[in-house]
Amino acid sequence: SIQKSVIEAHPQAAMVGGCMNKSDGTPQAYQYGTEPSLQDVFTMAKKKEQYHKTNDTLHQVDWISGGAMMIKKHIFEEVGGFDERFFMYFEDIDLSKRVREKGYTIFWTPEAKLFHAEGGAEKVFKNTKKRYYASQRKFYAKHNGRIWSAVLWPLHQILLSQYE
Repeated sequence: SIQKSVIEAHPQAAMVGGCMNKSDGTPQAYQYGTEPSLQDVFTMAKKKEQYHKTNDTLHQVDWISGGAMMIKKHIFEEVGGFDERFFMYFEDIDLSKRVREKGYTIFWTPEAKLFHAEGGAEKVFKNTKKRYYASQRKFYAKHNGRIWSAVLWPLHQILLSQYE
């Protein structure tokens, strides 16, 4: 496969993501990126970053989406696999972070293509956002300290209020 050839060509590569396309053929947002910071949450910087990224070349990234992820089995086991406290959202960013902390690299390639029914797992958008924000709080609590879950909760409630 294309992803396997990328891993074989880059000895420190642990993971490779492929290009996820919507049913109309356009690339899906949030399939790879740079590591999110707490500042990004408050400035919505990641949303802005997604509109400026390129989807045309193989390149090294901080994280890839679990929707099109290939990872070496021994590295997956070395880092302890997915953290089961995350249910949909941030499980892939968390795994990617732990892989990079072990000194491995992550790539994304446009050549490995697949179609992804974005949002297909949940039909009610407000439920999707609730799960996303809950996972975001878990991610920042895990990697930046538990206080951040409490700090982010009021912001998330304000953001959720627009869906009621």
